[in-house]
Amino acid sequence: MNNEYWIVFTSGKHWITRFLKRQYGHVFLITKDDFNWMKINPGFDRTEPMILNVGYDFNVPQYLSSQGNKVVHLRTGSPRLKLGRWHIRTCVKECESILGIKLQGLTPWRAYKKLAKMANDPEVSVKKGFSHICVLT
Repeated sequence: MNNEYWIVFTSGKHWITRFLKRQYGHVFLITKDDFNWMKINPGFDRTEPMILNVGYDFNVPQYLSSQGNKVVHLRTGSPRLKLGRWHIRTCVKECESILGIKLQGLTPWRAYKKLAKMANDPEVSVKKGFSHICVLT
């Protein structure tokens, strides 16, 4: 099981994003296995996994960052599987469930702020179960 993920914060296309902070309307995950890059795109009614049609050596996180998205690289110490708990179905909460973490926020902006704070404090990130957190610029 892969333990390396990139969380991508982007402006969303759903009507509710007009009430959220600009460029923080949606969040999704990207990861790669031994052969492909994959995108896990959570929504209100479903989560859409897809294999990206790019080469394995293509730097997807850097490309997404160059397109104006905020990208956070996460590496967990070991695969973390948790039973899902009841939550309001948002993209942030679905990403939390997939990663087995708790960010204590409903919006992508709050999740980004929490991850950026953990990236600046390695002691907190290790306590939360991450061996690496980095905000790509």
